[in-house]
Amino acid sequence: MRKKRRSIALLASAAVAAVCLAGALTGCAPVAAGPEDVPGGTTRPEETLPTLPDWYRPESVSVFSLPPQEGTPADYTALENYAYAAGKLALCSAYHVDSLSTASAKVLFINVEQTVRGTKDFKEGVLVTSTVSTSSSALAPSKAVQKYYGEDGVIVRGPASDDAADWESGVEWAEGEPLEVLDTAAAEARYGVWAGELTDFVVTEDTVLSADVQAEGDEFVLTFDLCVEEGSDAAFYYKKQMVTMGDLDEEPAFTSIRLTVRIAADWTPLSVTTEEVYTSKKFVNANCTGSSTVTFSYDEAAVDLSAYENYFRARA
Repeated sequence: MRKKRRSIALLASAAVAAVCLAGALTGCAPVAAGPEDVPGGTTRPEETLPTLPDWYRPESVSVFSLPPQEGTPADYTALENYAYAAGKLALCSAYHVDSLSTASAKVLFINVEQTVRGTKDFKEGVLVTSTVSTSSSALAPSKAVQKYYGEDGVIVRGPASDDAADWESGVEWAEGEPLEVLDTAAAEARYGVWAGELTDFVVTEDTVLSADVQAEGDEFVLTFDLCVEEGSDAAFYYKKQMVTMGDLDEEPAFTSIRLTVRIAADWTPLSVTTEEVYTSKKFVNANCTGSSTVTFSYDEAAVDLSAYENYFRARA
């Protein structure tokens, strides 16, 4: 499945390909174009075009392209805009992400509620995430992990205390040996897509059932209904994360996924929300509904990489 998806992951459509081939890109590191004479004997200033920063990131599983220098999201399809938003995020030198997910499950006659809070902190190639999942039921166990994503793979550590009651005022992370040290492929099999991806889902022409783009003031909203069928399953990697974090007996079976991505007029990602319906199995089958909200901040003061400096750097 990965090979098929990666074959189309760099381009959202023929229109995106045309933009890329023309070099009409925006972003970070400049590449100089040759000077051009103009009437009056003057020389036009050299035009600069961006390239992706050289810090490590695996090839995207979803559509991906650097955004154009002209136009707005109103000029492109939802899938093209997703590719541009993913490219815009990859150009950013620093960002902070907060996420909140909730899930409700009906297990026999018992209602089970689960809450997952997460963060991502990125600056100039250093990426650290935290995920804290809490529940009052053994059918949805509480679990906390912090991960560093580096060029050689992923390092994972757990909390200093396994008692979720100790996490209420913030998790104190263990200082001993990591829980896991994984190469890129193993990390993908355990925790899904690389944390630097725009979303946890595979978003391609094969996995999108329907898509829409709407302007809301100075912002744009991209809405996708995603495929959950085998062979074109948008949740292919997301399910692996769910098995690991939920200690599930098998991968969940999704009924529907709706993905909403809010972006600025220059394709900067602002937020991502999801609505999910699925069944999961831990001892018994459960019918579940879930929702999540992810928000992006580009204020460097919000980026906290103290975990890298104090723990992961020495083990990377």
